[in-house]
Amino acid sequence: MHSRSGDHDNGVVYVFWNEGELNFQLQGKLAGSAEVAGRFGTSLGRIGDINMDGYNDIAVGAPYEGNGAVYIFLGSKDGLQSKPSQKLTPPPNELLSPQPMFGFSLSRGADIDANGYKDLAIGSPHDERFTFIGHIRWYG
Repeated sequence: MHSRSGDHDNGVVYVFWNEGELNFQLQGKLAGSAEVAGRFGTSLGRIGDINMDGYNDIAVGAPYEGNGAVYIFLGSKDGLQSKPSQKLTPPPNELLSPQPMFGFSLSRGADIDANGYKDLAIGSPHDERFTFIGHIRWYG
């Protein structure tokens, strides 16, 4: 429910590093692109190392941003990058209802179809379906 402008429901994700012996230090803060009411951070998914650079990556859901969105943040030696590498949105021809809440839930990165690439299942509860986004890869 974090707010950038005094409005409500924007959302952010605070990232803390464990420096040992339960000593957590703030590493950074991640945010989506919605100005109002996206509820960024409703869901988080550990998706593994999708760009194969040796660092784990995460997916963050913002189910109230338009029809919903999922942001992919890449890990690095300095922690999670503050800008997303990708923004996933529901395919327009697949929507059955207004405000489907795409991104309300996320799977962990797993190779669902056994092709060697991490996949991601994204919940869209008001659309009464799960959307399978296959072969999540890093482009850039």
